Amino acid sequence: MSNIQSRTPYFGTDPKDGKHVVFVPLANGKGIARLLPEDFERLTVTGFTMTWSLNSSGHVGKSYIRAYQANASGTNVTVARVIARALPRQCIHYRDGDPTNLRADNLRGQRGHARRD
Repeated sequence: MSNIQSRTPYFGTDPKDGKHVVFVPLANGKGIARLLPEDFERLTVTGFTMTWSLNSSGHVGKSYIRAYQANASGTNVTVARVIARALPRQCIHYRDGDPTNLRADNLRGQRGHARRD
């Protein structure tokens, strides 16, 4: 039996600036992701499940959120890359350093060694 379970997202206000956001609880109680409602809607329409997990690249401070997306090339996709509409080999950086802050205004793309999903 898998210990990754689906969680129910909920709408609320970002405590940092009062903007409306969607909170998505992460698998295994590893935190809560937050993103803008329009990005959440786009992810839902494109087949993302609500089983999101916080993963680590193995490097200190290099964590990211992945989720299953139907019809994707792999089983799990890095959520920030989809929200930021990253190009192949484009790195996504979190302006505030928080990988659970998936608001589009917190994501910045730049050239580098990155995934292709």
